[in-house]
Amino acid sequence: MTDYKKSDKSGEAETIVSDFHMEEDDHFSFSDYKVEDWLAFILFWLLAITVFAQFMSRYIFESPLGFGLKK
Repeated sequence: MTDYKKSDKSGEAETIVSDFHMEEDDHFSFSDYKVEDWLAFILFWLLAITVFAQFMSRYIFESPLGFGLKK
């Protein structure tokens, strides 16, 4: 077990020594993402909107969406 506290033998206040180093974040760039990434992102949000709309229509308005499928 490593002790991160070191005390000065002359009676001064204890100092805390840490090896933690936070790396700087890279800057965002749209060019880092490919077509497949954007397609997956769009499909995910379309699915989320569809599920939310179905939930709202079925349980709040008590009338499920049919998405144009009529007999």
